[in-house]
Amino acid sequence: MVALHGTVHQKGSLAPVVSAELMLISMGSTAPADSRAAMTDAAGNFAFGGLSAGAYRLAVGAVGFRPLQLTITLTGGVERLRLALEREGYAHPEITVEAKALEAPSVQTITREEAKAVPGTAGDPLRAVTALPGVAQASDIDSNLYVRGGGPNDNALYADGIPAGYPYHYQGVASTFQADTIKNLTFYSGGFPARFGDRMGGIFDLHTRDGTEGRLAGALDASLIASSLALESPLGVPGLTGVASARRGYFDFVLPRRITDVAVPRYDDWLAKATWKTGTMGTWRAEVFGARDDAAADVKNPSSPALEGRYTWEHAYRVGALLWAGASGDWSADAAVAGQAASSEIDLAGDYFYNTRPEEVYARAGVGRIAGPHRVSAAVEGAVTRYRLDAYFARL
Repeated sequence: MVALHGTVHQKGSLAPVVSAELMLISMGSTAPADSRAAMTDAAGNFAFGGLSAGAYRLAVGAVGFRPLQLTITLTGGVERLRLALEREGYAHPEITVEAKALEAPSVQTITREEAKAVPGTAGDPLRAVTALPGVAQASDIDSNLYVRGGGPNDNALYADGIPAGYPYHYQGVASTFQADTIKNLTFYSGGFPARFGDRMGGIFDLHTRDGTEGRLAGALDASLIASSLALESPLGVPGLTGVASARRGYFDFVLPRRITDVAVPRYDDWLAKATWKTGTMGTWRAEVFGARDDAAADVKNPSSPALEGRYTWEHAYRVGALLWAGASGDWSADAAVAGQAASSEIDLAGDYFYNTRPEEVYARAGVGRIAGPHRVSAAVEGAVTRYRLDAYFARL
């Protein structure tokens, strides 16, 4: 009987080839008894035993190496063999990958229909962004967003390209725009275009619906905490449509009236928009929208009469805008002018009163051109902001 021992190493080095497969087949017969298989160990060694003298065909293969085949003749005793395998690359069929150029590397657009498929959002794209990578919220009832480590105050909300107020009522009870009035939301978690200024967090670029050109349609929604109504309709002039919505939260109605030392919250928001698609003269849009949050508590404290009184808090914003957009061939242009008034007020039983009212006028104009696979654009914008402050502090 004959035994065959050996090693398998990489060609050009002494590195062993681990788990190489070897098949030894007798040249005189194809019967299964004349075929042997083996595999190299961690040192590249292999062994065949109990062989008959004669001619054999040896095939060696390993992942990442060229297959090796040779004919050997065994005469007797223990014979040793040293084999070298040559490295080879893996040739994969050619794959062509094509993709559209992105305006920004970290941007996601969520439609109203897509938002409805996200659990816990009530179809609201402003809440659906919590499911995107790099975005987190403080808790299940707090929708203020932390984008890539930035705080909620680092984010910014734009509605139809106009700087708007805050995105959520009461830390996330609901967004300040009804889901039925939203067309889509483009969310930038970083690397956003220069037109969004110097924000360090995320950008909510919200686009509202233009309204139907068919017939009057609407949606009514009622729940235990709020009710809303949205209507859309053509306005009697070809190409002119309108959409309007209003929502009112009624925690102040639902909670028991006997709760006096707890601030009962209330919120509302509204939107009205008219769109005129003129064709050759472009598309004109006029819109107004706003939101308000407030809370009040009547505090009674017989042991400390100085603390008794009515405590109130209010936060609100209102925006009015006129927008135009048009295109001719490869060229496009847009312009917008808007005014915003916001307010924040705290009144602690008359002993402490603080009210700030920022007012801003905003204007923007831009032009763009599609040149082959590229889009070149330029724009200019400006804003004038005035702050009004009223404050009173009682002498302690």
